[in-house]
Amino acid sequence: MVRYAPGRYTMFRWTTLLLAVVLAPSGAGGDSGQPLLAAEIPLHLEEHLDDATIIGSEVQEGLPEPVEWRFDELQPDWKPVVTMNPSTRPVKVEQLDDALRLMLDESGNNLAGAPRGGIAIELPDWNARDWGYIVVRARSSEGIRRFTIGFNTASGEAGTSRSPRPYEFTSEWADAVNDGTVQTYLLRAQANRPWWGTWHRLGVWVAAGAPATFEILSISVIPTEADYAADLVYEIAEVNGFSMAYLDVGEGEPLVLLHGIFGTGAIWSRVLDDFTAHYRVILPDLRGHGRSTNPDGTFTHRQSARDVFALLDQLGVDRFRGMGSSAGAVTLLHMATGQPERVEAMVLLDGTTYLPETARESMRGMDPDAAPAEVLEGMAQQQGHVRGAEQVRALMTVFRDLQHSYDDVNFTPPYLSTIIAPTLIVHGDRDRFFPVSIAVEMYEAIPNSYLWIVPNSDHPAIIGTESGHRRLAETALDFLSGAWERR
Repeated sequence: MVRYAPGRYTMFRWTTLLLAVVLAPSGAGGDSGQPLLAAEIPLHLEEHLDDATIIGSEVQEGLPEPVEWRFDELQPDWKPVVTMNPSTRPVKVEQLDDALRLMLDESGNNLAGAPRGGIAIELPDWNARDWGYIVVRARSSEGIRRFTIGFNTASGEAGTSRSPRPYEFTSEWADAVNDGTVQTYLLRAQANRPWWGTWHRLGVWVAAGAPATFEILSISVIPTEADYAADLVYEIAEVNGFSMAYLDVGEGEPLVLLHGIFGTGAIWSRVLDDFTAHYRVILPDLRGHGRSTNPDGTFTHRQSARDVFALLDQLGVDRFRGMGSSAGAVTLLHMATGQPERVEAMVLLDGTTYLPETARESMRGMDPDAAPAEVLEGMAQQQGHVRGAEQVRALMTVFRDLQHSYDDVNFTPPYLSTIIAPTLIVHGDRDRFFPVSIAVEMYEAIPNSYLWIVPNSDHPAIIGTESGHRRLAETALDFLSGAWERR
């Protein structure tokens, strides 16, 4: 949801007038120093529009104009989606005075018996690089759970598969506000699986838990100059022979947030406001990632721990709380075993105590030289790796070479038992790299630990949907506050 936050940064920047740049409280000018209305994505705007002034500027030269379809009039090019599931019929639609109503019922059930359905339009080969965000204004009745934006047609002929998925790839999912009021949702187009080719088809795909209606008032597509993290100001520290970029925002006791391989500090953008409301957040780009350099081209989790300690020493931080995802979680394990007295509490997302065969198989399959430059450039743009395709290629090489490492990630139960920090372990029960048994073993070995197994969740667990980020932020804040007691 949208929350008021101090004007130290904005979560996204638009240069269009459709929905734009910074939302400031009514009566506050852009230079007034008043708090800004910072936003996270997916975004529900409707309940805040009465309290906000929209500030914008002209669209940059050479960029496409925003495209909008309004459903207060007939839009014959938008048609119900035909899925590949032969037992699923297209959703029924009804034209209202101000919207197109999608009526989801049992005829559109997926394999789990839940209604699904959507509409789509054929496009004249849009370049995916030109478009960054989708805005949907809609009303949802009780029973609607969430929806996503779909692109292109899934492979296979209609009626030949049990799968109800009609699209080649999708945006992130937005949780629906299903009280019948008009809501405005903002979704990133490239959130789940970045794909930088051509858009031939655009659609909305809705999921319900019971028969329900989803009424679409308008759909808008926004150019990619909207950069939701562009205004965050990074600082640079020279540590251990390289330049480490980091954010240092908020006030209070220090909280260190660490990303995984291929990621950057920007992965925490959606929950940054939650944590800066309580903590001084130190958020680095690890060696070779994002804005940080890596002169020798190597990476180990043990060295990563030394790097973060060196940064904290420069910042005068002795004791701290931490949260890390994947390689960031392994980095925290090295920190908590190497200098246990400095870690007050930590949250480990998708961490591991060793590299199992499932992970090494993925590493062996990595071929940096075969990856097309345009694909790598898209990944760099999506994740915030400022040196582009070759930086991503270097990270692929680092990931591939970890297959030969057996001493960097090798935490035995006796070694884990030396950790004194309260530890929350969060792990997906369907993690493709690190089986859930590793999380259970970690929980059994770390003395003051807690275990949260996230059902039907892969790698990373929790992160990926708005509701997931909300659950993670609320649970982590409660745990890090010291409110939990071991029962």
